[in-house]
Amino acid sequence: MNLSTRSVHRRGLACLFGLAALSTPLGASASGFLTARFGGEAGHVTTDSPTAIYYNPAGLALGDGTRLNLDGTFAWIKASYDRPAGTDIRVLPDGTKGSGTPQSALDRNSGENALLNFAAAPFLGVTSDLGIENLGVGVAAYVPFGGASAWDKVSAFEGDAQYPGAVDGAQRWWSIEGTLRSLYLSAAGAYRIPAARLSLGLSANFVSSEIHTVRARNGSGGDELVSVSETGALTVQEGRSLIDVKNKTFSVGAGAIYEPADNLWLGVSYQSQPGFGEMKYEGDLKTVLGTGTSSTTDILLYQQLPDVVRAGARWRPTANQEVRLSGEYARWSVFERQCLVNAKPPAAGQTTDCDLSSDGGQTADTRGAVSVNIERDWQDAFAVRAGYSRWLLDNLEVNGGLGYDGNAVPDATLDPAIPDFHDVSVSLGARYALLDKTLALAGTYTQFIYIPREIDPRPRSTDEATGISSSDPRFDPPSAQPDAAGKYTRSIGAFNLNVQYTF
Repeated sequence: MNLSTRSVHRRGLACLFGLAALSTPLGASASGFLTARFGGEAGHVTTDSPTAIYYNPAGLALGDGTRLNLDGTFAWIKASYDRPAGTDIRVLPDGTKGSGTPQSALDRNSGENALLNFAAAPFLGVTSDLGIENLGVGVAAYVPFGGASAWDKVSAFEGDAQYPGAVDGAQRWWSIEGTLRSLYLSAAGAYRIPAARLSLGLSANFVSSEIHTVRARNGSGGDELVSVSETGALTVQEGRSLIDVKNKTFSVGAGAIYEPADNLWLGVSYQSQPGFGEMKYEGDLKTVLGTGTSSTTDILLYQQLPDVVRAGARWRPTANQEVRLSGEYARWSVFERQCLVNAKPPAAGQTTDCDLSSDGGQTADTRGAVSVNIERDWQDAFAVRAGYSRWLLDNLEVNGGLGYDGNAVPDATLDPAIPDFHDVSVSLGARYALLDKTLALAGTYTQFIYIPREIDPRPRSTDEATGISSSDPRFDPPSAQPDAAGKYTRSIGAFNLNVQYTF
């Protein structure tokens, strides 16, 4: 390869990595918003494909030559949220003074809304043995964590002069549109020890994360539509908030693959938490209240993403058959909250840490500094998958798989912004090699079948003197959130297209 050709290849790879950074992730198609599904049926913990850079870097030592891998997953995502009438935290009988949602306007805070989104997520990688037997190195760009959504408008409320926010649907208190994404730029290396039949691999990842979300918001953290004065004047309380924050950090991965026989591979891998613990995002919070008051605040957002352990086996009972079994365990219990703190505290001596009391209220040190705290309290989740391949010809493979993904979100903190479900997935695909097997094309379609969830409203009590009905808050401000009771559904279909060229 001459120098000018190398330059063209470098420019091409730079463009491809740029596309990875701009891509929209799939929305949660595994536990939580872990979306690592690149590679189709070749994406697993014992793979020898370039996707091993993420799944298990030890697999790089099992490949030969220099390989360019272009992988894209294209999906349709359908979801709905149906909020029961009267789920509002505070319901006002018509004519009653105070803040809440008038009885006559309960339909503006309830009912069903849906979305139908289309998304794409790439994996772009290059691996090579550098001409050294038992060695494998590689670089790649991909998005293993992420989700994006844009909810429909409710046509029945278009042009509603009294409650203009209702057009965005009942889910608007948690999400109108948003993106949560972590882009990985990874470098990995592996070596196979022939005498031990053992491959060991390590990876280092630069992680660029962003959160961009628009939601309805008012001063209390609840879902009150209006306030009614002593004179009966009605003032709309509902406004909007925009969170736009970014974080750059690092993580590492490690793995091993053992070959007890020529036709059997056993693998285990570990991917650390991005940032090795709590991540601090920087950006701003823009708010516009129903009264017309607007502000922009420099904020810090604190959260943790999970580390992931994978294990599995790959077996070739005959030369033209392969059976795969793998599982993963994601430690989502570290995702305890998403806490937004004023980066420039309004009072001297206030900390920029998210130090809150057990009821979600602010302590003396943080009073006025924590803008919003969203309690997540997620739980660890696991997934298992089984796959099968058969080679009808030496260069033609057909494959399929069946999987289960666990749910990381408990009922108490489920909301439309980042929902999760138990689901099963069914996949079917094929891979065809040509040009003396230097070029391989693969395609896999996977259907995710989610089990709907239905959450009961919080307990309510009624003030006999005023007739105001209120639900019990789970937390005090700034951790207060509207009641996210209701029925949740989702379905996803994803087509994975993979092109691999071996030099």
